[in-house]
Amino acid sequence: DARLGGMDPLEKGIEVEATYNPTNQWRMAFNVSQQQASQADIAPATQEYLKLRIAEWTTGATSNLVSDESGQPVRIRVYDTLLNALNGKLARSGQNVSELREWRANVVANYTFARDSRLRGWSAGSGLRWQDKVGIGYPIVAATLDGKSVNVPDLNRPHFGPAEFAVDGWIGYSRKVWHNRINWRVQLNVRNLLDDDKLIPAAAQPDGSIASWFAPQGRTYML
Repeated sequence: DARLGGMDPLEKGIEVEATYNPTNQWRMAFNVSQQQASQADIAPATQEYLKLRIAEWTTGATSNLVSDESGQPVRIRVYDTLLNALNGKLARSGQNVSELREWRANVVANYTFARDSRLRGWSAGSGLRWQDKVGIGYPIVAATLDGKSVNVPDLNRPHFGPAEFAVDGWIGYSRKVWHNRINWRVQLNVRNLLDDDKLIPAAAQPDGSIASWFAPQGRTYML
């Protein structure tokens, strides 16, 4: 949030890759990765500024001034907007970012027909893509800070969107052309082979109801 200053993400993860060729024509590749991120050093400039101004805004004559068109005095507006938003951000310090899909896995297989077969030059393959569930929002709970009740996200109980799974496929043909000087190849790729176009939750309200959705790209063809 630009109003609250920046933050430094801390990321760590692992990735494992492997290839396996059962035959000379059949090739397979596997990939699994884990990624975790946490937030640190959140809004340092904002925190320093608040140390200088918070007493002026919440006590004395200034605190009773009308803040804006809402009609609220400055002291109420500061707690209801700025401090609640900032404390929500600070509550995330050191916590894993649930908006990041922690696990991903991919499997790719390709088969090239032998040169002495009737289908020489042809190849076909498929890819499987899986992504872990993802956080799309948090419940809101009341917490006490400096004797004041503020609303903060409950980071221990995020609302999750579903894991995602997709299948891709392709078929290709290659041959030597121009007196065997050039290896010519053409390939038709089909992404999202199963044509899964169900709406996917993108954000959740604090009560868990879905606030917004996004539509995945349906089956697409690329040559």
